[in-house]
Amino acid sequence: MLKCKGKACEVVLDIRVFYFSPLFSARRPREKISVFRSIVGLCLVLAASIAAFFLFPDLAVRIAAGGVFFISTISLGMTLFNYFNKRNIRQGTEGGTEGSGNEDAISGRGEIASTHRSTSEKQRLSATQGGHRVGLPEEIPEHLYRFDEHDLPTDDPSAEFNFLTRRLLAALKDQLLAHTTALFWINIDRQQIVIGEFVTDSRNFTTARRIPLGSDLISNIGKLGKPVVLQNITENAEGDLLVYYDGRAGIRSFVGVPVFFKAETIAVLAADSTAADAFGIETVASMGTFTGIVSMLLASYNHKFDLTADAKLLQALDQGRRAMQSAMDPYGIATAAAETAVRLLDWDYAAVILYNSEKQGWVVMRSMTRLPNLPYVSEGVTVDVDRSVFRPVLHYQEGRILDAPQPPAFRFHEKEVVASSGQLCVAPIMTTRRCIGFLIVEYREGAQYGSRDLDVLTRVGDLTGIFLELAAGRELARKHLIIDEGTKTASRTLFLQRLREEYERIQRHGGTAVFFLVALDSPEEMLERHGVEGVETIVGQIANIIRGALAPYDVLGRYESTRFGLLLLHSTAEEAFIRGEKIRKSVASMVLSQDGSSFSVTVSLGGCTIVQGHEYDNLFRIAEQALTLTAGDGGNSVKVV
Repeated sequence: MLKCKGKACEVVLDIRVFYFSPLFSARRPREKISVFRSIVGLCLVLAASIAAFFLFPDLAVRIAAGGVFFISTISLGMTLFNYFNKRNIRQGTEGGTEGSGNEDAISGRGEIASTHRSTSEKQRLSATQGGHRVGLPEEIPEHLYRFDEHDLPTDDPSAEFNFLTRRLLAALKDQLLAHTTALFWINIDRQQIVIGEFVTDSRNFTTARRIPLGSDLISNIGKLGKPVVLQNITENAEGDLLVYYDGRAGIRSFVGVPVFFKAETIAVLAADSTAADAFGIETVASMGTFTGIVSMLLASYNHKFDLTADAKLLQALDQGRRAMQSAMDPYGIATAAAETAVRLLDWDYAAVILYNSEKQGWVVMRSMTRLPNLPYVSEGVTVDVDRSVFRPVLHYQEGRILDAPQPPAFRFHEKEVVASSGQLCVAPIMTTRRCIGFLIVEYREGAQYGSRDLDVLTRVGDLTGIFLELAAGRELARKHLIIDEGTKTASRTLFLQRLREEYERIQRHGGTAVFFLVALDSPEEMLERHGVEGVETIVGQIANIIRGALAPYDVLGRYESTRFGLLLLHSTAEEAFIRGEKIRKSVASMVLSQDGSSFSVTVSLGGCTIVQGHEYDNLFRIAEQALTLTAGDGGNSVKVV
């Protein structure tokens, strides 16, 4: 069947002439010979139709001759066009060489083999489409269609979720030809938009982490849970509608779709463009597919998030417990509590306030800040709790989330000048009987803390109260003990009692004595290396050496965890220095072993001479100063004043 180009007529030829068979097929063997025979045959038919038209006057014959002439002319043109077009393609793909050699080689395998090309030839032909070069599969870079599996952060569920979300946003941006695609988390409790992952071409995308919920497009979608499509945004309205830009970005179109999780709107997937009418209803449908993927990813990782958060909380509490147990004094416990709190919560300032029975007031025991230029209170400052914003916490003895105080309200005292628009998370520090302090964490941005943050801080406060109560009981027991169990020396209480008695005797009857403070050098390093039990063993060995160098009437007592008090009676400064040097050398030459390793330790001695006329309180101050001088010399030395 043959059709004319304009589909104006259709002529059915029932003539199975040998010459006509290869006219519309270029796949028969011996292509050149076949095409040549077709051309010759068509020329003969043309000549015959012309002769019949002029030789026979009959109208019907002339019409038939004209039709045959017309059809033959079209067939001849198509045959020539197909032949030269195929030859040009072969020359382009094979470097301009004529393809007759390949055709001849194929023709030798039979007519069936001529209808199939080799794989390499198909690839070469597929690489040329309409004169344009198309990259072969092996020529396309892998980074365009696959990413390295090692790039996926599998250790952190949050980082893993953000990585996959970023990939989705990049794919959405390419699909929509958008200027920016972003995921905004909606926190209804805190009335915040939390900036999630984003892919943008703009330099004006906001650097803020959180934006208050308002009347902008993202806020409205988050509140109502309905998609929004804007096809023409004016320049004047851009700043009010698109709050995630810090300046004008030339945005003219916007589309936003809510992301649901457990039937609640938790996020907004948004895209914008600098072109007007860039998005429509079909865009919402496309983005709906992406929001569904985000929801499924979130459901998959939600369990991982909870497990990771719980593990982080337990790890931080365990670290805090060990630090408090190692310190077992109010300042050390307060420090461990503050450090534990700032590991778990966002913060700019943290403090621990404890009740001081000697001062009959609330005192800042520990103060930490990330902003040293702000005049937060120093440690040791007395707090007016009855007039501060902490009063409700003390009154109800439960944690509270408080707005940062504005004058005339205050945190610690009425003269503070710290301005803040953020929040304070405050938890009471409770013992079995009463509230003995507060644990405070402050962040200088509003709507930062939620109920979970308060629960976490309350746990830290409860742990702090337990160890403070244990430390108070331990100190009370130490005051009433006569012998220190670890070193078998006099307890602090007994040593101070003997020191007071000898001081009074010298003041009344005369004589001299020397009061020494003997301190283990680098106690923090020893504690980190050998632990609490190892340090106790070291201190016990030092006590044995000191005891062996004393006269029967001298007094040795455990003054602090790694310090001893030593009272050398009937001794001058020169004699005390010699005896102190003997103790120092004996300790330095002592070889200790633990866990299969040997090591040595050193001590420093700072002494004060006791004579008539000296004030009792000055003994401790002078001995501390002498011990500070030894530390300045690198330790392992003796100073007597």
